[in-house]
Amino acid sequence: MKMKALLKGVAKIGWFAKVIGNIWTREYQKPILPHIHLLLIFLPKQKVSIAEDIDRLVSAKLPFPKNTPFFETVTKCLLHGPCDEEYPNAYCMVNGVCKKRYLRAFSEETTQGEDGYLVYRW
Repeated sequence: MKMKALLKGVAKIGWFAKVIGNIWTREYQKPILPHIHLLLIFLPKQKVSIAEDIDRLVSAKLPFPKNTPFFETVTKCLLHGPCDEEYPNAYCMVNGVCKKRYLRAFSEETTQGEDGYLVYRW
């Protein structure tokens, strides 16, 4: 019900802006933690394209203080890792590099990386 309400508000009602197209998929992190990946297509004049707008809408910070049940659950169940040279047998490691592109760099401001992916302000 929550997912349907979210999709209705975002895609049909236009909580953020007028949506001209969308596609989504539902996944389960571990066996019981459902989430969706949602791609929204906006009119060209409404697209977010500058770092200040991205920083206003996207945060890479954990929203909960440490030592709370939410923080412990999120860091245990929903964060990627550990993986890097110290964990060469992690499922995501291919030829010594994480195929999910982690660990990511910290940045004081949002920038576009050399490969086109955003490096979010933390």
